[in-house]
Amino acid sequence: MRRRNVRLGAALAWSLAVSLEPGRARAQATTPCFATATPAALSEARAARWLVGEDLLAQSHLDVHRAYKRGLLAEHGVAPPAWEVFATAGVGGQWIAGASACSSRGTEEATLERYRLFGATGVTHRESGLHLRVSFVGAADQLAFDVPRPEATADSDDDDVARAGYRQGLVALRFGHHRWGRLVIGRLTAEGAYGNGANGVTLTPRLPTSRTSPWFYGVDVPALHMSLLTVGDTGGPELIQVMARDLTVPGSSTALSLGPTYIREERQTVGFFRVRGNALGALGRRKRRPGASTVGDETVFGETSEAAFLGPVAEISVETGDARLRHARFRWEASEDSIFMSERQISFVRGSIHAEATVFRSRFFEASRPGGRPAAFGLGAGLSFDVEWRPFALAVDLSGGFNRPELLSLLPSTAGQAEGRATLGLRVEN
Repeated sequence: MRRRNVRLGAALAWSLAVSLEPGRARAQATTPCFATATPAALSEARAARWLVGEDLLAQSHLDVHRAYKRGLLAEHGVAPPAWEVFATAGVGGQWIAGASACSSRGTEEATLERYRLFGATGVTHRESGLHLRVSFVGAADQLAFDVPRPEATADSDDDDVARAGYRQGLVALRFGHHRWGRLVIGRLTAEGAYGNGANGVTLTPRLPTSRTSPWFYGVDVPALHMSLLTVGDTGGPELIQVMARDLTVPGSSTALSLGPTYIREERQTVGFFRVRGNALGALGRRKRRPGASTVGDETVFGETSEAAFLGPVAEISVETGDARLRHARFRWEASEDSIFMSERQISFVRGSIHAEATVFRSRFFEASRPGGRPAAFGLGAGLSFDVEWRPFALAVDLSGGFNRPELLSLLPSTAGQAEGRATLGLRVEN
């Protein structure tokens, strides 16, 4: 089960490199376009639930990694330390080409850039199960568009880049038992606008800011793969989610995830269901053989093991408001790892790839684009790479595609636009 969860984290992480050249922002008109609202992409990107979700994703990856290592130690009869001290830090980026904004120069074609700095540190007492963790996320959502230099020729690439957007942060505390129940409490900082007027270009109108600092609360039970989360804001909860993830089906090689989520912005509840299977179960049998590794100038003998996974993932969600299909996804993923284990050293290399096809047809999405098609079909692919040499671990996730349901549910205006994502993370644990 732990191995499947690890592969899930690798495959679902922000995984295949798609390099997107920053959108070349050109003035589409010589007169202001007299927009009356914040640029759509920036306005949508500030949903608090998105930032909370990114903290949950980062901490879920850390939990999966720690459970994976704990399972390896137990499998080889090695007891973990009495006090497990751990930390993680990383940076992620997301680029969406084809956004538009209204500025003092007219309608601008831009790239929506979303950057995240995340981290966590904590401690677990092995005998009592006491667990304490503090995490944070720093976010920047901005539009970037080119500003030709006065001395540049029309075909010159030596342009300046004007950026304008928002910054916001999040801090969260998790405490309780590391397996049987942890409380989560966190708060988002008030958002701040920046960059308006850079290189002589001003967005029209200027970016408004909200001074609210929403709280969020929750509880999770890792041993049961269940969690409850609510994001509060003025006027009531913005989101309430109950989720069970990767529950093993007895007697089979499949795992189920399911649960409802209430979204206040959409005024409805969304039901989610996912089934994950190992199409070639024989590939999941770990092959073992004697091995050796070098620690400093000394050769350490132990055991090397390898395993592979190849299988499909199918998921759907349904909106309860008018009982309609919200999204469907079919993904094929594969991963392989190689692990060296001894009493003195743990090291491993793990890689995974995936490809997927999706459809998204939310009622909220359809209403946001009058005259547009009610369904958005998408494709995506990604890869991830994870390497560890105890006590350090490095993870890289790269992916790209368009019309990803997770993107369209929060940024309807990005329908049909290319998207690329990349994340680099470093973990340390004694």
